[in-house]
Amino acid sequence: MNMLKQFLLVLISLVVLAACLDTIELDVPSGGITDIAIDGKLVYGEPSTLEVSVSELFDYDGIPNRISVRYVELVDENENSTRVISQDKGVYSKDIFSNDPDISISPDKNYKVRILLANGDMIESNFQNLKRVPRNNNLRQESFRKMFEDDDGQILDRLAIRFIAENEVPSDKTTKLKLDVLRTYKFSNLNLGSLRSEVGFCLTAGVRRVGICDLLKAEPNNPAGLFDCDNGGVSNAIECDQGTNPLDSLDDGLPTLEARSCYITGFENITNLKLYDPAKDQSGNSVYVQDLFEPSIDFKFAEGYHIQVITETLNEATYNYFDKIEEIISLTGSMFDPPAGRVSGNMINITNEESLVYGFFYVTEQDTVNSFVEPDREIQDFFCLRDFMGMPPETCDDCTVWGNQGDDVTVIRPDFWPKN
Repeated sequence: MNMLKQFLLVLISLVVLAACLDTIELDVPSGGITDIAIDGKLVYGEPSTLEVSVSELFDYDGIPNRISVRYVELVDENENSTRVISQDKGVYSKDIFSNDPDISISPDKNYKVRILLANGDMIESNFQNLKRVPRNNNLRQESFRKMFEDDDGQILDRLAIRFIAENEVPSDKTTKLKLDVLRTYKFSNLNLGSLRSEVGFCLTAGVRRVGICDLLKAEPNNPAGLFDCDNGGVSNAIECDQGTNPLDSLDDGLPTLEARSCYITGFENITNLKLYDPAKDQSGNSVYVQDLFEPSIDFKFAEGYHIQVITETLNEATYNYFDKIEEIISLTGSMFDPPAGRVSGNMINITNEESLVYGFFYVTEQDTVNSFVEPDREIQDFFCLRDFMGMPPETCDDCTVWGNQGDDVTVIRPDFWPKN
């Protein structure tokens, strides 16, 4: 997922170029049929992990198309190396353990990648130095009241939450920091576990032959409309609308749907880079404090909301690369403004130096901190309990189709998610 964000940031920066007010340096397409984009990083740990993706960028639409290569090779400063020839959806990855016979991953050493393309071109990054990450990092949340204006113009006093990161300032001023913010929320099907297991209502309806459709006619927003009392795959409200019996699954005409919940993980804001350069900090403090973001309190908080902040170390060249991308994304302008100039990554086609290669390879160590917002009655805005006039969206029948582009959706509870 970090790989996806890194590539999307590069792609977004290219799209924004046509509308920049300021003139800055950025590589622009050469006018050929395709250009190559390579994004990768080595993360120190046990095991250390190498991930590299290779894509073609077509001039006519700029949309990346991941491609296969002959191999990806990680090389250290002593020319020790290890190769990766297998891929998963265009991402070449490898776990490198401390006892690896081919290469050793250690702080303060230098590493680069070589990629042999299918056409025989060799692409190579420059060497990147591995720096240790500070470990005394913290993430906290603050709750407060805030005045909101709703869609009807009414002023409401609502709960609000902000997240604040506290990072130890690196003692080495050449060590920069980058923070990625991942959020995870739980999203349940139309037949929420708490509702589908609401056997009391359904059993009573079955025994006493309660007029469910009469109830929903009198109370259209009654949660009973979202139950599926006969487990036939259709909600009570829809059955009443289409004239079938909400207590008889034989007339539903659909297979039974599995009640389940999904956990949706993604970047809170793909364009919101968090960078820190201790050399520019003149405060003398040992801890750097910054507000990360203040999310909208909506359905994502109904069943719990988890934030994970991943702090990475960067050297100066890598910091400048991401800083320039942040600058590009922040620019606004119109199609009539002058085009931008050139900003380079650290990849080069050593077979054909005139061929442009986008992207960046860097090495880093990570530290991760977490914060969890417990479900609260005030913010339990269950999306699938909203009034959809008897026709809830497809996502309320199958939560696996929910989420934004780039989100990771799984029905398996993540280890960091509370069990209860």
